[in-house]
Amino acid sequence: MATMRDAVLTRAAQLEHMHARWKTRKHGWLVRPATIALGALVVIIGIIAIPLPGQGWLITFAGISILALEVAWARRLLTWGLATFDRVSTWYRAQPRWLRWLIMTLFTLITIATLALVAWASWFYGGLDWLSPAFEFLGLERRR
Repeated sequence: MATMRDAVLTRAAQLEHMHARWKTRKHGWLVRPATIALGALVVIIGIIAIPLPGQGWLITFAGISILALEVAWARRLLTWGLATFDRVSTWYRAQPRWLRWLIMTLFTLITIATLALVAWASWFYGGLDWLSPAFEFLGLERRR
């Protein structure tokens, strides 16, 4: 089974090659700010996707590897993050099934509670009008 490190470093090597080519072109001076903006956007999307089914961690690490093309702290964070992710994954796979289910259940409940809190706060301060019937049914009132 390929590790997260292998998947991310393969993509990072491809990005590094393209990045170096783009910097030598006519408008190469735009590559640094564009790379930083794109990396930040991909990291944000990845963080949002972590609790959702799919590849949230891979997206997050891909965003950090984009940032690592231009920023030294991102290179250090990428190295540390990949090692930590692989270490935790190895530990998690070695645990008994009941403990893995318990951990998944707890993280799912934490994710649902966080999303519910964000939705409530957004509604409470004037956004997400479509949630009004649900929160009013629960007896909650909006800030006036």
